[in-house]
Amino acid sequence: MENQIIEKVDFAIDELEPNYYECTFDKCNFSGQSIGRVIFERCTFKECNLSLVKASNTSWLDVLFTDCKMTGINFTLSNRFGLSVEFRNCLLSYALFTEMKLKGTRFTRCD
Repeated sequence: MENQIIEKVDFAIDELEPNYYECTFDKCNFSGQSIGRVIFERCTFKECNLSLVKASNTSWLDVLFTDCKMTGINFTLSNRFGLSVEFRNCLLSYALFTEMKLKGTRFTRCD
């Protein structure tokens, strides 16, 4: 999927596409879902719930998270090749980044 605005979708009900390019996710719910092997490139997540998401081999390429709830997400399982993320005003309690190289990653007003 390319250059789309995806609003208020509950991905517990709707299925994810395998690739997203320059898409914006606004107020979507991904909580507890498996988003493994999905590629997000140049995407923005606004006010989304990604708590306890299973992100095995997920690719995050130039992705911005703004005002998102991301409690317990394990980024160490993500595809680390090309990983480029930025977080603004996000709740990242219990999120895991163990042994990841996060040089250049911005965390602005995050918890």
